[in-house]
Amino acid sequence: MGRFHVLFLAATAVVAGLPVAHAADMLPPRPQFEEAPRPMALETSGWYLRGDIGMSADQSAKWDMVPGRLVGSAGYNPTAYSASKAHVSNNVFVGLGFGYQVNNWFRADVTGEYRGASRFSSNSELTFDDTAGTTTVLRTFNRGDLSSMVGLVNGYIDLGTWAGVTPFVGAGVGVARNKIDGMIDQGFYASTGVAPASGTTGGYYASGSKVNFAWALMAGLGYDVSSRLKLELGYRYLNTGKATTGGLTCYGVAGCGTTRLVTKSNESHDIKIGMRWMLSDSAPVMHDMPLVRKY
Repeated sequence: MGRFHVLFLAATAVVAGLPVAHAADMLPPRPQFEEAPRPMALETSGWYLRGDIGMSADQSAKWDMVPGRLVGSAGYNPTAYSASKAHVSNNVFVGLGFGYQVNNWFRADVTGEYRGASRFSSNSELTFDDTAGTTTVLRTFNRGDLSSMVGLVNGYIDLGTWAGVTPFVGAGVGVARNKIDGMIDQGFYASTGVAPASGTTGGYYASGSKVNFAWALMAGLGYDVSSRLKLELGYRYLNTGKATTGGLTCYGVAGCGTTRLVTKSNESHDIKIGMRWMLSDSAPVMHDMPLVRKY
């Protein structure tokens, strides 16, 4: 009986231990800690290049003679002077620039453009008396070419985007170099009084240029062709300030060299098409994230 009792107790212990071992085998594995992958946040580079081409829809200039025709001198007593507003023909202009898209509603750029020669034409009429009692009426026609180089710093406000179309408004300030070339002076005079006479007059102005303040107001529509390419259709009012000729050379008459033709204000209403090319796509930037544990 003693030996059987011992064997029975040993078998009982083995059987009792089986569930314990099985339960130990079913425990979950020890937790492992893994670093979560870093998400990539997108950051846009705002630098861009731009190009523009356009045409002036309407140009005009106010002008005068320097010295003024109503300033008298020995043997010259002016009594009336009038000048028509100068007509400036339409011209084509091209421009290049670079800028930066600050955020989704504001951008700024620096542009330079060349405005091709426009035909400048004007008429004037002068009435004066001389010391001999003769009254003379002089009608003069002027014609020449006006061109400009314009540099502007511009700012734009984008008003929102719908179906890829973004309306915008803007303004710019800068400088303009206006040049007048090939200006001719053609006239006809008729005198009455003590020494009546009639005939033609003429001459030409030397080329002249002037650098002065320029400013602009703009509005238009932009279209997203792609993430990099933007097209623009816009209107611009541009004021390039003053322009001047060189001295006047009169045919057969001395002493005209101090006379110059000066425009007081050159204005243009422009229609233009522009292109903006972003220098880079969105670039991935890594940001550290909190540690995440996985079980």
